[in-house]
Amino acid sequence: MSYFWEKFTDEELLDLELRELGLVLKDSFRAPLINQLLEELSKKNLKFKPHFWASDEWFSPEGIPGIAIPFFTLHPRLVRLERKMMGYCEGGTELSFMKLLRHECGHAIDHAFELKDRTERTKLFGPTHIAYPDSYTYKPYSRAYVRHIGEGYAQAHPEEDWAETFAVWLTPKSNWRVKYKGWKALDKLNCLNRLMGQIKGRKPVNKSKEVVDSLADSRLTLRKYYRIKTLSKRVQGRAFFGKKLKSLFSPVGKISGEKLLLTKKKLIIKRVARKTGLYQYEVEPMLKDLLKETRTTGLFVRPGKRRVESALSDLLVKESIRFKRQGRHRVIM
Repeated sequence: MSYFWEKFTDEELLDLELRELGLVLKDSFRAPLINQLLEELSKKNLKFKPHFWASDEWFSPEGIPGIAIPFFTLHPRLVRLERKMMGYCEGGTELSFMKLLRHECGHAIDHAFELKDRTERTKLFGPTHIAYPDSYTYKPYSRAYVRHIGEGYAQAHPEEDWAETFAVWLTPKSNWRVKYKGWKALDKLNCLNRLMGQIKGRKPVNKSKEVVDSLADSRLTLRKYYRIKTLSKRVQGRAFFGKKLKSLFSPVGKISGEKLLLTKKKLIIKRVARKTGLYQYEVEPMLKDLLKETRTTGLFVRPGKRRVESALSDLLVKESIRFKRQGRHRVIM
């Protein structure tokens, strides 16, 4: 399906209201991935089909067995705009899209079968009624949680722990029994596996088709949407790298630090992981901190500076000692 705005400039696109995008999920280039999720549920003999709608972020509303999918993942043109405006796109690749979709499905199936208060679940995952924190402490070496969408998101709240565990359980060929052998997280996976066994072949208790914050109802322009989003994602607190960046970057130049980091991201992560013994997913939060600092301070590569990628890798290697010593990474939610 084609849209009238596909060849708009960024400025023209930003002046559109979200509802004017007119996105249709079943015709989007991510429709095959949505169908893939439904097939995965069917293969597990789960008679559950969440309903989907386009919104402005990923979520499954409390008490509603459905999944909201952000508009910026549903068309290549919008993926490009999101990356330009935010530096990354949450769900912009097929792999990350499926990871997030399975995660939200964990919330949706929870709502559909009202599984929150099962005694065994509460004992292992914790009570779901506790308030969500503004931030959480990421312990990268903890074996009490599965590792799925990154930044130890399972550690944020018992409900996120459940959704992440469900996503690992649902993922084809995840081989979770072997991968998590000896981990406390395996107890959670086995618990979830037993609960899924109890609802196999059963119809959901909650069949609501309610939709919350539909894109079709939003009068926000994309420009205002990104203004709000940028403010909410702004780096909070003291910079992690601070003055250490001055030897590599300056306030003026031709190549932005953000662009360099985005271009060389995979290479730098691999180098740092190899030199430190950290897993690549453990290095990524540090790189995200670095990316945020270069973006919000408007830093550029120093003119005449060579081997910047190597120098950045060395900087992250040095900072990983502090990262390891603290044994945690604070993540703003």
